[in-house]
Amino acid sequence: MKCTNCGFVVKDSSKPCPSCNYINNSTHNISYKKGPSWKKVFSIVIILLCLIASGTFAYGVLSGKTPKEAALDFLFWNKSPKELYFQAEFKSFQKDLTSLDDYIGDFWHLQSKMLESPYKNSLEIKGNFDIDGESDLSLAEMHLIKLVLRGSKIVIASEVDPNDSMSYVDAQLNINGTPLLETELFQSKKQTAIKIPLLDKRFYYIDNKQFGQFMHNFSQTNYGGSNELFNIVDEQKKYFLTRDDMMEFISEYAKVVNKHLKEENFSIQNDVLYNEKKLREITMSLSEGEFKDLLIHSITRIENSEKLSNYMTAQSYLESSFYNSHNDISEKTDIFKEMKEQITNNLSFPNGFKMKVIIDKNDYIVNRTISLPLSIIDIEKNIEIVYSSTNTATEETKKLDFYELDGEANGVFFEWNSKTNATEQTITFDNSLTVKAIQNKEEFEFLLRFAGDVKEKDNQKELSTNYTISMKESSFPPFVLMGTLKQTTEQNLKRNYSNNKTELSVTLPLEDQISNAEEVTINLNISSKTEFTDKVTKITLTPENSINAKDLTPYDILNLFDRFTSEIEALFGNFGL
Repeated sequence: MKCTNCGFVVKDSSKPCPSCNYINNSTHNISYKKGPSWKKVFSIVIILLCLIASGTFAYGVLSGKTPKEAALDFLFWNKSPKELYFQAEFKSFQKDLTSLDDYIGDFWHLQSKMLESPYKNSLEIKGNFDIDGESDLSLAEMHLIKLVLRGSKIVIASEVDPNDSMSYVDAQLNINGTPLLETELFQSKKQTAIKIPLLDKRFYYIDNKQFGQFMHNFSQTNYGGSNELFNIVDEQKKYFLTRDDMMEFISEYAKVVNKHLKEENFSIQNDVLYNEKKLREITMSLSEGEFKDLLIHSITRIENSEKLSNYMTAQSYLESSFYNSHNDISEKTDIFKEMKEQITNNLSFPNGFKMKVIIDKNDYIVNRTISLPLSIIDIEKNIEIVYSSTNTATEETKKLDFYELDGEANGVFFEWNSKTNATEQTITFDNSLTVKAIQNKEEFEFLLRFAGDVKEKDNQKELSTNYTISMKESSFPPFVLMGTLKQTTEQNLKRNYSNNKTELSVTLPLEDQISNAEEVTINLNISSKTEFTDKVTKITLTPENSINAKDLTPYDILNLFDRFTSEIEALFGNFGL
């Protein structure tokens, strides 16, 4: 339900509203919940701009205090524009956080526990398809393929111990109850091994630190990838940002912002007409020097956070084809140094930074606008970044545009629209994301829309949605993909389990592409069960059950590939495929 005074989500009407302290004596079934809320040279500007625009940096802004302590500190009169601004950011962020937890809270909590505790997971995937229209396949071929698929499934059993950086996976292709193709994978902190029983009953392993040498010997060329094979579990722990990680970063980032923003950076105008209401408008203005100083200190904060700096370094390496050009992801100092140098020497903000927010009577932000012209000196480009957002009790719109100020009207434009309506146990939603790019009069447009509902009762959550993905380009016909998604999650981490069932339907256009059929519908059923446990299977590699891959010649490896290909052809040939 919602607070009848301020509209904040209230779980217990007999207790004071956590936002305005109002006691709700009557109950309502309607609650206020919102939907889940060009170039590398200035990527850090975009990242930090989005953080500012989202309002998240208001969290913990007062000396790193907890949300409760910060809320109490806001309960005084005659607030300055700066104080009012931070209060509005804080309250708006609390609303967004509540909504975010409604949508992905279960996932966040599950992933966090999977990084801390040993667990076993079983995954089962089944699928089939239907073709609408004429097909190049005969009726007999169609019937045979469907028959095989109907009796087929992929079964993946995995056991992971994050404390020992150990993982074991057994993947099988099962047809009519018989496992036909099986692969086992094992990885510890020191070694990685694979076993394909169809070829050999033994594991083939490599020491993780010898991976680069192995690849160089096998390829007989100048291998340019990683020298070390990374441990998957350790990589997940290093680069996955949990909810607590994000909250810690936001709190730290808030301290930087609060320290560098002064009272003179804020001004307020009362009785601004917005949607036929007179509301307050706060303007935050920073000079070019102040804005650059804020960006550089924020980057330093990221650099000093091991988890976040690892995450951003990984993303940067992936963007620059890390596996082909880098050997050690731990070499991250140069990335942050480059960001600071670009901001200091290569980016110019001629108008500084200016943001306006409109605040309602309950001190929530209902509108935000940012316009940031910038110049990239070395390539002589003038660009403007424009961000805007509007919020009501049931609708949310966000727009983020990047466009050139010189010559052709080139640019990239993002728009997010969200409509939600919530009752005590059900949230209905209709969300869409539009991305439009214009380059030298060539246009590309991408649209993602998904609408449906989420129902929650006890430990079970049901998601049902219809989705559409469309792409249009000037020189090509439009492409449209659509389908449905149904997902049921039952999770109780106190009892150490999480179960998930997913039904996915995808309809693809085929006309004039790969057959005479007009479209094909692919159906997938995926079930997953996760159980946290004290012990998991641990593989000990010995001379009797394993072979060191570094002792194999290139001829040995090619021979293994040839044998594997022959066995697979014979296997599927038994089914007439």
